[in-house]
Amino acid sequence: MLRALLPFVVAAATVLLPAQDAEAPKPPAATLGLDDHIAWRSDGQDFHDHREAKPSDVDRAALVDAACAEAKQRGTLVLWYVHRIHEQGLRGRQMYRAPVLDVYMRQVVFGDPDVAELCNHAFVPLRCAMDQKLCDRFDLRPLQFVEPAVVWLDGDGKVVHYTERFRTFHGPWFANLCVRVLEHAGVKLPGATVDELRRVGRWRDALALALQAKERSREDWGRIAKLHTLLRQPEQARAAAEEAKEVKNEVALGGPRSTPEGDYARALEALQTGDEALAMRRFRATAEAYPDTIWGRRARANVTPGLDDRPLGAAFAGFESTATLPEAAWVGLPKDTTWQGDRMTPDAIAAAGVEFLLQQQRKDGGFTDSRYAYWPNSEITPNVWVAITAIACTALLEYRPPRSNLLQRRIDLALRRGEAFLLDPSRLNRGKNEDCYADAYRLMFFARRAAANPAQRPQLVARMNEIVAAAVERQRPSGFWAHEYENAFATGAVLQQVLAAKAAGADVPAEAIDRAASALLTARFDNGAFAYGGAARNRPTGVKDSAGRMPVCEGTLLQVGRSDPVRVRAALDAFWGHMQNLETVRRNDFHSDGELAGFFFFHSLFHASEVVRLLPEDERKPHWQRFVEVLQRIPEFDGSFVDSHELGRSYGTAMALLVLKNARSDG
Repeated sequence: MLRALLPFVVAAATVLLPAQDAEAPKPPAATLGLDDHIAWRSDGQDFHDHREAKPSDVDRAALVDAACAEAKQRGTLVLWYVHRIHEQGLRGRQMYRAPVLDVYMRQVVFGDPDVAELCNHAFVPLRCAMDQKLCDRFDLRPLQFVEPAVVWLDGDGKVVHYTERFRTFHGPWFANLCVRVLEHAGVKLPGATVDELRRVGRWRDALALALQAKERSREDWGRIAKLHTLLRQPEQARAAAEEAKEVKNEVALGGPRSTPEGDYARALEALQTGDEALAMRRFRATAEAYPDTIWGRRARANVTPGLDDRPLGAAFAGFESTATLPEAAWVGLPKDTTWQGDRMTPDAIAAAGVEFLLQQQRKDGGFTDSRYAYWPNSEITPNVWVAITAIACTALLEYRPPRSNLLQRRIDLALRRGEAFLLDPSRLNRGKNEDCYADAYRLMFFARRAAANPAQRPQLVARMNEIVAAAVERQRPSGFWAHEYENAFATGAVLQQVLAAKAAGADVPAEAIDRAASALLTARFDNGAFAYGGAARNRPTGVKDSAGRMPVCEGTLLQVGRSDPVRVRAALDAFWGHMQNLETVRRNDFHSDGELAGFFFFHSLFHASEVVRLLPEDERKPHWQRFVEVLQRIPEFDGSFVDSHELGRSYGTAMALLVLKNARSDG
């Protein structure tokens, strides 16, 4: 059943997997060779998705020392890629599926030819996990320092700079950052030719030397075009490329030939138009035609399925960023991949988010970039995709311009496609985890659709009635709803949107509402916290651990007359009081601070913003200001949003847009 629910790309990808020893099959990611072109010093320890690495007896401290000694001898820096952190003392791992991000890093960042060139010529490249001794030595601690990360060390072993929590993967950006780090450290490696200067990061010097030549061959013009591109001078790069064509007289030869990079780019272009099938065919063709090139290996990652039945590469998951980045992204020495420079205005956040979502939708209407899965299989993924598609469509609906223009037409097309996806029962894997969220967020979409389209209200109410009936059928005898196990946070979220559907005209059994409210009350402790799973037990949950779920639980109880404004205000105070804890783990994919985890961040933020709408109007403004401030702190530098990478960027961006809409709802 599962294979029928997931796109055909999984089956199509299997033809590229090499023959493996039946007794000791290699994990799929181990077959890709994504960064074999870089001369890494390595601890030899690779981690693969949902597989424990073999114990290592490598002296990592000695490995770092040897890399630093070589850097000192060469007069350069160590580029230390930290793909895994072995933390101790945390209440739970900070990263569960770090190997997923390791593949993205190796494919998109270290698989960028310019990054690879710099690694091999301008740095001493080191790939090494960070163990407790190295954490202590460099004072880079878990939670404050999260993989994947890159640390630049000088020859004496001092940290020159580090960038951690890579969540936007953009090869040219990282190559440029490497050059900025070299310049910051005063590293100026020797080079006598244009190519030698380029390889060691002296791009400006290389261009100046190239422009000194009076007679220029096609290859000379190509070097000049390349350097203009590296220095982000697109007009000059295009002019130089045209000069190269003139020298070769490509028109007479019938035009430019196919290249590995060009074929890969065309596959990405197909994906950006929503045509996943065409993109898959093009990636597969590139992988087969150029198997021993960087671009062929990168393409192969995009058609090789992982253990979650999704391609291992970053492209289909929306993490291979090709966005035109703002100027602020190209200056300074950022510590992570969040937005750099002046804070985005709310209008800018909205514009970037809407554009991102429109590019992420597939032609079948779905937003299917999430890789959220429980082991040992991906049977929940279809339900997650339906839920996220509903969230994304709701966000687009909320930002639909009132007047007819190109953006309105694009959004209307996206909504038609999305609604068809949401109403297709074959998209769901009923009876499996997360289907309660597929129901809740579809109710949210159709309730708001009904409010925006009075003429279609009867049909939309009929659809909501069907979803309400399905949701009630899945309510547990205890009154709780369950995403995986029965709990207060899922129950509060479902009840919140069931009540929205009821307000829009849907028929909701009073008994279902009463049972859900009673269940929530059994989960509440005297301190106002709500238990993580099911009814409250003997040992109270701390307010910090419950801060993200308190507003939605208390707010829905208020809506049904089972709470009061005092308790709701206390829940919101707890939420804001522990926002720093929530933000610290936002991009982690596991329970990294007690019961807090990245995948709760936007869940908590959005549902809390819905609760603020229940307050008296004169109390809302301070909350709205706080929501906007949070959103201004956390965009990625390409304008998208993300919490846990498993849930994906469509989810994070759509949730951010909905929170922003609520925050601006009072004018």
